[in-house]
Amino acid sequence: MEHKLRMSPEQVLAEAVSAVARARGYTDDVEFSPEDASRSDFDFMCDVLQAAVDNGAGTLNIPDTVGYATPVEWAERIRSIRKRVSGDYVLSTHCHNDLGLAVANSLAAIQAGARQVECTVNGIGERAGNAAMEEIVMAIRTRPDTFSDVETSIRTEELARSSRMVSRLTGYPVQFNKAVVGRNAFAHEAGIHQHGVLNERTTYEIMDPSDVGQGESKIVLGKHSGRAAFKDTLSKLGMTIQGDALNAAFTRFKELADRKVQLTDADLEALVAEEMGDRVMATYSLISLEVRSGSTTTPSADLVIRVEGEECAVSATGDGMVDASCTAIKKATGIVGRLTDYNVMSVTGGVDALADVVLSFESSDGVKVSGRGLAADVVEASARAFISALNKIARVRRTGEDPNAVDRPGHLG
Repeated sequence: MEHKLRMSPEQVLAEAVSAVARARGYTDDVEFSPEDASRSDFDFMCDVLQAAVDNGAGTLNIPDTVGYATPVEWAERIRSIRKRVSGDYVLSTHCHNDLGLAVANSLAAIQAGARQVECTVNGIGERAGNAAMEEIVMAIRTRPDTFSDVETSIRTEELARSSRMVSRLTGYPVQFNKAVVGRNAFAHEAGIHQHGVLNERTTYEIMDPSDVGQGESKIVLGKHSGRAAFKDTLSKLGMTIQGDALNAAFTRFKELADRKVQLTDADLEALVAEEMGDRVMATYSLISLEVRSGSTTTPSADLVIRVEGEECAVSATGDGMVDASCTAIKKATGIVGRLTDYNVMSVTGGVDALADVVLSFESSDGVKVSGRGLAADVVEASARAFISALNKIARVRRTGEDPNAVDRPGHLG
């Protein structure tokens, strides 16, 4: 009053009475709201509120204008106002989120007798925002034991769509971990959580995602995911693999997940295609690969590869990092030949997209094979594709299969 309105308490009281009386002359529905109710002198505020009711206000909106209140004290203030101010009126609350307590304070006010809550979609508002409508609505709906005599009549299945619309129109993005409407609100990555949700959704979800317009629970495959979630996701994509094939695919998945936050459906399809297309006995397997290059240095590669169960470390240089890597692999395996085709594709968009390399190789004795490799890095994907091809050549040489047999795995015809 002193710094903003520059009015005495008596003047403020008189202005409040005058404003309510004038508004009452135009409508029967008048709401009065004393600013900064959490820090105002309580006795004087109650005098003003009583005067507002006496002059026709039907709703008293009590605002925590600067987000200063905590739930216990806010509930007590709402409860005390109801005791002190007589008359027929609805108590309302309007909470700001400066301390992250807007929703908690609003719910505390409801428990203390408030029957109107001023809130906003996504909690948008001045400074740190207001109380988020979707969180208040779902708290009331999810906890009928606590809010037994309260309902909102909100169509909750429209909450997610409303959130997206407000975000799009205002330009304010919704944080991924936003309660109720955030992208991750019903997403599970931890293996133990995924296993629980797959067996019984309510194990780790207190709300049904369809109730808020979020569709169904999302099993997010990442480095914390377990085998059950991996297998379930593949099944939903129409891919059924078991036994050693599943174990191999899951091992590769964990390797890739350590280097990429989240793998998409397209990533998984490419990964399974790589593993299922390389089910020959692995004579060679990649252990590690380090490459170096620069505008003034010759590209080089340091490779550690397992050859028939024994680790072998070799180094090589080349025209580029891919060439250096393939040269090192040739040195380690002793297989001579030439690449006849090489293609690299991005599995998905974005800077963290997986590289999918498919190549063709013809050995010195005329065996033609293809290889496929998948990795977060193009050079590593190329090395894996090359090793995949050489494993097929090793199989032909080991088993004595006809190099020209059309049905031989890896043959290009």
